[in-house]
Amino acid sequence: MISLLSRWRKASEPELREYLYVDEDRLNTYVNQLRNPISYDKMPVWSAELSATGPVAKAQQTRLARAYTVYERLGFLEAQLRDRKQLLDKRWSGMKDSDAEMFRIESCLARRIVIANPEKERVGIWVSRYDPEGRTGQPKTLLLLEAVRTADEPAKFYSTLSWLIALMISAAPSLFTPETMRPAIGAADDPDWLARLSNALTTDPFTFFRRDFAGQVFPERAIRAFYRIRNASLANAPGTIPVAVSIGYPISMAEERQVPEQERRLYMNDAGSAALTSGEQDEHISIGTDLLRKMGATDNEVADFKTRILGRFKDGVEPAG
Repeated sequence: MISLLSRWRKASEPELREYLYVDEDRLNTYVNQLRNPISYDKMPVWSAELSATGPVAKAQQTRLARAYTVYERLGFLEAQLRDRKQLLDKRWSGMKDSDAEMFRIESCLARRIVIANPEKERVGIWVSRYDPEGRTGQPKTLLLLEAVRTADEPAKFYSTLSWLIALMISAAPSLFTPETMRPAIGAADDPDWLARLSNALTTDPFTFFRRDFAGQVFPERAIRAFYRIRNASLANAPGTIPVAVSIGYPISMAEERQVPEQERRLYMNDAGSAALTSGEQDEHISIGTDLLRKMGATDNEVADFKTRILGRFKDGVEPAG
């Protein structure tokens, strides 16, 4: 009997998670718009009195007000967003005309990067690179910045680098001044600094943060990220397949118990370039041309495809702005 009761208790208890980060200010802002942040617990209140037949115990229920816990607020917000069809359980696909919900929850592998200065100001950035079909698929990079305090806006489709720097400045202004960013930008008269940084961020964000911003890169962790997208764009760099980049801020980051082994191999969270080798570029072009021919494309259309793909592999840079 004891063992059955023990097993029942274990099964009925909610799963406990290690929360790595919670933005309570942003969480409270969202929850307060949806519900009074006060809960009432029904509690028995006992009293005793004497009667002709002896002492009598009485009980009545009273409602005691208390604030919702952080974890109750997280669960409430997730449930409300699901009911309103404003939450997706996957990363942005790279399609601007669909899959545009601003709130996301996903389990993934990611690394935390911390950029700090001697004055103790710091910003934490979570980076996760995912390629769902190996080297010939649509890579998806997620960048989540802690402690961003800018106002919420609908997701924009602007330059990845420009939005990233703007949000980093918002999170830690003293870290990203013209003086502190000079090593990353290089010579003042370098006309290609923006394209150079954009290419570096696209092909290898870990080396980008470590080399150009002196960031400390922590080991990979399995996490459950609950976040809001601020910017989404397709980033290009020479020799790469366009990368669907989502930039946002986490509402909460929690430990995830495990990510299936078949999923783990699709992450690219070790420092290293995502640029394709010449052989992989040839294979990518071959796959594309074969598909076009099966769809009935003319020789001119196939030739135009090859020209555009080769041009992108050679000169692909993200538009400045």
